This record gives sequence, C-alpha cells and structure tokens, in this order.
Amino acid sequence: MGLPRIGFGGYFFPGLGGFKWPKFQGPDTIVQFIDHISYTAGKHALKFGGELHRNGVTGGAFGNARGSINFLDGTFTGPTGVASSQLEDFFAGAPTLASVLSGDPTRHLHNWAYAGFSRTTGGLAGT
Repeated sequence: MGLPRIGFGGYFFPGLGGFKWPKFQGPDTIVQFIDHISYTAGKHALKFGGELHRNGVTGGAFGNARGSINFLDGTFTGPTGVASSQLEDFFAGAPTLASVLSGDPTRHLHNWAYAGFSRTTGGLAGT
C-alpha cells in the first residue's frame, strides 16, 4: 500500500511518501459500422447510408489514493506567543489538513452516436 503523501507547506521540500500517481487509463474501445447504398437508373441516382459509432473507456485516477497529510505553521502557540513550526507539528502528530480516498474511483464511460443521409441527383420527377 505505501506511505501517504506527507507535505510541509511553505518550503521547497518535496515531502514524504507516495506521489500522486499512478493514473490508469483504458482499455479504450471503439466500434464503428458504416454502410452506403447507391442506385443509378439513367440520369437519376439515389444514394443513402448511415453510421453507428460507439466509444467506451474504463479508467480511473488513483493518484493520492493513499491519502495525504499536510503540516503548516502554527498548530500550537507557546506561552511566549510564538507559533509552532511545521517540523514541530509533524513530531507532535498534529496535522493541519488530512485526506483519504473513499470509494472506487474507477469510471466506466461510453456513448453511442449515429447518423444517416440520403442524396438524389437528376431529379425525382423523371426530367
């Protein structure tokens, strides 16, 4: 499982624990069916067709699934009025902010699309 992401705000310090990865994507699926039919008689032509298209994806962003704990300045204030530092808060076990993933972040998305067309040339009245 691993260590949660532990951050110390305000300093250029990357923190401890797991980074906000992995991010899983896929598998992606695309199903497409297209057909056109043409009929010609003399100067007259008729053409029609259609398309059916389905997209699907299963994926999830599992980054930060191990949770995160952040330590900022000033959780405790001493008798002299001086606020505690981030490192003091860390050793005291007093985070400013903490989060944990609950539930399943996996998403199953899909959509259907369809289209149709028809075209005539030469006129329908027999000209």
